[in-house]
Amino acid sequence: MTGSTTFVSATEKRKYRHCERSEAIQKKKKMKKKKKTPSKKPAKKKKSSKLKYFVWAAIIAAAVFVATNNTAKRKIVVLYNVCSVHFEDINHIFFSEKHFGVSIPSGYTVHGIDVSHWQRKINWSEVNNLRPDEPHIAFVFIKSSEGKIMSDKYFSYNMENARKNGVICGAYHYYKPGVNSTEQAKNFISLVKLQKGDLPPVLDIEEESPFGNENMRKGIKNWLQLVEAHYGVKPIIYCSNSFHKDYLSGEDFKDYPFWIAHYYKSKIKTSSKWIFWQHSDKARVNGVYGDVDINVFNGNSEDLKNLCKK
Repeated sequence: MTGSTTFVSATEKRKYRHCERSEAIQKKKKMKKKKKTPSKKPAKKKKSSKLKYFVWAAIIAAAVFVATNNTAKRKIVVLYNVCSVHFEDINHIFFSEKHFGVSIPSGYTVHGIDVSHWQRKINWSEVNNLRPDEPHIAFVFIKSSEGKIMSDKYFSYNMENARKNGVICGAYHYYKPGVNSTEQAKNFISLVKLQKGDLPPVLDIEEESPFGNENMRKGIKNWLQLVEAHYGVKPIIYCSNSFHKDYLSGEDFKDYPFWIAHYYKSKIKTSSKWIFWQHSDKARVNGVYGDVDINVFNGNSEDLKNLCKK
């Protein structure tokens, strides 16, 4: 009926108002969610792009500075050289082949040790008792004497037994620059009876002279000449890389073969005519007491045999 009035009870009115409030609350919640979810990714991209621009600007500025500044150029070169040395050493320690408990320089196939009373009596039958993949000890230098009267108490034992076990042997004399060089040569000659197949005699020089460098060089040359005349073979000079550079790199010794001590490096850098390189003093070898010096020969097995006394 048109214009008629509809009556609603109080209970229905309350239900209606409750529904209206519920709908209003839901709408507000939806509006809040929309406000709280703005896109965060664009902001990050903006920040990232700003950082990229900053980095590139810094690189360009540094390049321009170095290109226009000679002092900076020199410093960069020095830094590069220092880093190269250290990276080479790290590579040698962690990535080179390891035998006898130490890193072995690559490219060398003939290995040997040098010993003195510090290693005591060596069990030579055990020295080359190795796994098939281990390089063998092909040669040994044994200390015989020091100064004008001292001798190594294990020299004779180690020399005799190394020969018996097929290890090529050599003897070395520890030189004392403050002691008469002729007397030192006589001491060495009295103790060392080189045989066919032995390595040339060695002069181990590590100490500076209390009488000056020229006096030391003359004494060394005298010892070398006396020993060469006696055995008929040119002796080898043992010294550190730095000692060679400072004292023995002149004309007086250019014809002598060198045995260079240069530890824990992947390459030997020396101006000497070297044939042996002592590259570590921390090797562990079967039958040898404690740590021992280890060396490589600059050649193959045939070259080593050709070096020996005929």
